[in-house]
Amino acid sequence: MNNWKTAVLTAALIIAGGTGYLALSFEKPSFGLIDRGDWENVSEESITVSSKAWINNPNPIGLSIDFIDVRYAAEANNITIAEGKIDEISLEPGNNTKTFETELKQKKISELWVSHLKNGEKSQVTVPTTIETPVNSFEIEAFSQEINTDLTSRIETSLESIEGNYRGPGIDTTRSGFSFEIRPEMEVRDFKASWGKITEQESTILMDMKVHNPNRYPLPTPSLGGKTDLNNITIAEWTANSQPLTEMGKEGIIGPGETEELRFAVGLKNQKIDEWLETHVKNREYTEAKIDAHLIFNIQGEEFKAPAGGMNCITQIQTDILVDNKEPKVDNKGCEPKNEAYLSSEEKRNSSESETDTEQPQSDEQNLIQGLLN
Repeated sequence: MNNWKTAVLTAALIIAGGTGYLALSFEKPSFGLIDRGDWENVSEESITVSSKAWINNPNPIGLSIDFIDVRYAAEANNITIAEGKIDEISLEPGNNTKTFETELKQKKISELWVSHLKNGEKSQVTVPTTIETPVNSFEIEAFSQEINTDLTSRIETSLESIEGNYRGPGIDTTRSGFSFEIRPEMEVRDFKASWGKITEQESTILMDMKVHNPNRYPLPTPSLGGKTDLNNITIAEWTANSQPLTEMGKEGIIGPGETEELRFAVGLKNQKIDEWLETHVKNREYTEAKIDAHLIFNIQGEEFKAPAGGMNCITQIQTDILVDNKEPKVDNKGCEPKNEAYLSSEEKRNSSESETDTEQPQSDEQNLIQGLLN
């Protein structure tokens, strides 16, 4: 056994024997992150983070194998989403660099999501670390950062494009023996979004808007249809009935010339968040969010949407949690209606007649086949 190992073992025996000399002079090691890490081994079952840390040993002698253990965790709002351990490491005097891997607890992601929303879209992320030596155990906070988001504001900014004036299809109706066409119109104003009830299974977004009826006849209060995809993972798909915010709106109609404040509750599936996270990490922390929304009116048994084909909104999201050389940003690409106009009754009839008129005449071969069949 060489002299260095003999010295280390002797020091261990002195500490274990309780003479107290090294215990009194032993200085507390310090710990920190050089690189928070890189995403590795991303799959449906697990995600691994490979990180690099520094440990400073201020003592004049090295701490050898079996002398020191480092235990660490990644916590967000006191929820442990990852934890690990560096067993039996050796530390030279001064700075030491160590690489370690941590497996992310994907089942904790939806729990963290719920906590983040309930905390006003804020999460305090910390990396508590325990360094255990033969002398003592030291608690160190290696990393701490507050993460803030403003998702409802992003949803609101995207879906504000649904505000506007819309005209429904031509509907033939009969009153007192007279037949005539109506073309209902409506105006959507003041779209707002906020979080509603948050449970383990579902996060509710409340979408408020004002719907004005400029017609000389009442309109039924509409429902709201749509869906939200994150990297083609559908986290919400809905047809939500309106919840009128005024007494008059509770009658289920919007009177001529009146404006009703309506609320729609849309539920997001929390269990889909960890499924989305896998795609976000695989895409180098990039997500394309797509929202499709439309109001649905039923008038005399005929359903129409506002906008006619729905409103498509796209938002591109880039984060920089671990990915290198990327700037975090959210880019709202805007919203576009699929189809802006319905046909009047006359236009629908003309279109139908046009389709009939443009039918191709049968060829001689087709006529022969038809004759044989008859």
